[in-house]
Amino acid sequence: MKLLHISPSYFPAMQFGGPIRSVHLLNKALLNKGIQIEVLTTNAGLKNRKDIPLNKSISIEGVQVTFLPFWGYEHYNFSLPFLIKVFKEVKKFEVVHITAVWNFPVLAAGLACLWHNIPFILSPRGTLYAETIAHRSSFIKKIYYSLVAGIPVKKASMLHFTTKDEAEKVRPLLQLTNPYCIIPNGLDLNDIETHLIAKSTNTLNLPENYLLFLGRIDKKKGLDIFLPAFANICKNNPELNLLIAGPDNENYGLEVKEIALKLGIENHLIFIGNLEGALKWEAYRKAKAFILTSYSENFGMTVAEAMACRCPVLISDKVALSEYLQNPVAGFICQTKVESVEKELRFLINHPEIAQERAQTAYDLVQREFDIEEIAEKFILTYQEIIQNHGN
Repeated sequence: MKLLHISPSYFPAMQFGGPIRSVHLLNKALLNKGIQIEVLTTNAGLKNRKDIPLNKSISIEGVQVTFLPFWGYEHYNFSLPFLIKVFKEVKKFEVVHITAVWNFPVLAAGLACLWHNIPFILSPRGTLYAETIAHRSSFIKKIYYSLVAGIPVKKASMLHFTTKDEAEKVRPLLQLTNPYCIIPNGLDLNDIETHLIAKSTNTLNLPENYLLFLGRIDKKKGLDIFLPAFANICKNNPELNLLIAGPDNENYGLEVKEIALKLGIENHLIFIGNLEGALKWEAYRKAKAFILTSYSENFGMTVAEAMACRCPVLISDKVALSEYLQNPVAGFICQTKVESVEKELRFLINHPEIAQERAQTAYDLVQREFDIEEIAEKFILTYQEIIQNHGN
């Protein structure tokens, strides 16, 4: 099978969040299973990387990737070279997988597939939730969707959602009638276990007692409701810290620091920047708990990673992965309200035995549901179905 994957940005542009990691991990697994896969993307987030050549297919951990230049807004990625390239290349493939919605490469790839009659699957990756649309420039997004972005979404041979929650909320919201599949993100569990066993040297000088936030520092992530709850917990737990690891999105980190200063907990926050590789797994392994009180999250890749490390997780009910944690109980779930966050956090801190029991349940869940090898097999069957049904 010859598969072309289209993404507006691609690994190693980690500042764009979890999908960058999960998409590349999937592509590596597909490659290992004999799928002939190539990726077309832009150099968004990588303009200063001299080791990433443009207009040339290069190997990124075995996956052949072509980075093309773009102009203007980094979250739209307008690129004439991409438009020309995708119209030329798409007809060489049996099926195309498009990730994202709002970016120019998505439109270009969708139109190219329709022009050459190539079937394609589209993964919104949470970008079509009502909360996400309303998060920034909602009026412009609605106009753009009705005139432009909705074309590849509505014409896709199949839509891919990472959770049942995403499918149930997005499809009726936009009146989508396409065939769809629900396949979660996967994790390389063998690689994670290797890192955990190795227990890398602690070059980070991590504090003894800390909660972990790992991901883009963005308003959507709910730090504004977590910090007041955390401040109240710190009154009886003065040794407790919050480790914030991840890239700063549009300088929101400054606002987080201002909130912490007003709450008097600035000395309890430790900003450590982006973590990758062994250092990331070390941070998960030593954390008292992982927290993600997002206002909207279509999956929550970092939550799954924490679960794979037997780290207790506290997440909001707006994180779609929360649907997996309810029966049996495999974590702590709060509403996006300070009082609810504080209640769950206080219970977690005061009942470490229960926290570890739930962490073990979560670990078992990850082993059953999120192994990248099994996820890749599900995608292969889906691609085959799309190819077989095309034109019928």
